Amino acid sequence: MAYKTNFINFVLNEGIMPSVLTRAIRSDADMGQDYQMIAAILDARCAFEPSDTNTSEGLQNIVKHLQDQIFESDPDLTRWLADVSVLLKLIKQDQIYAGIDIPVQQKQWAVSAFIKSCPLLTDTVKQQYLTSQPVADDVVPYQQIYRTYTKNFETCARIPDAQAEFVNYITRHEGKAAITANAYRSALNSIKKKYNVDFWAMTGISQIDNTINRLMDSDSFMDNNANTHGAWVAAMRKYRAFRWFEQYTSVKPE
Repeated sequence: MAYKTNFINFVLNEGIMPSVLTRAIRSDADMGQDYQMIAAILDARCAFEPSDTNTSEGLQNIVKHLQDQIFESDPDLTRWLADVSVLLKLIKQDQIYAGIDIPVQQKQWAVSAFIKSCPLLTDTVKQQYLTSQPVADDVVPYQQIYRTYTKNFETCARIPDAQAEFVNYITRHEGKAAITANAYRSALNSIKKKYNVDFWAMTGISQIDNTINRLMDSDSFMDNNANTHGAWVAAMRKYRAFRWFEQYTSVKPE
């Protein structure tokens, strides 16, 4: 489908993916056509985890570069990718939750919205990749898909505890293993203990952003982050994505 090709070409041709990763992806015919894997790399970045079935040498090299935090050299790109995490999740997944398929029109809309939202390129450049766009009436709001899930699966009822909500988001929405979700939770608790910064009490994106920036300006914090192989920064950004998702999918009273 055109939207898949548009997404791949936009990412690989316009510097959305660091050049060393672009070369690695293009050198492998299968990876070069796997738009969902490309979206997953952009969404997770240093926290990217390939599936157990894909152990190719090229992919392992990509994982190594990501673990070296290759995206961190371009803060504007990284900030934008964090802001459009919800769109990337729509692109990389076939289901928002088990049993709830994401309509093709919604994926098509997500690709168009992702391209249009990019602040790093001119509208003229972006327009080249927007030849196939969905009809507005065919687009199902992301909130509506999420609402359908929460109404049909009682186990997804919101849990008042922020840590439980966070783990629930990582395991149910991102499809990560419980051990991975708890590792992120543990990292945030370590930050709270050492720096008296309580992310669990924060819900506003601007407050979270300011706190992340302040901590990352600290040499002590970044030294500790390095000692944890980037786990602290990854956990903070995952928490930001969680709160952004929570606000985006919140249902206003009718």
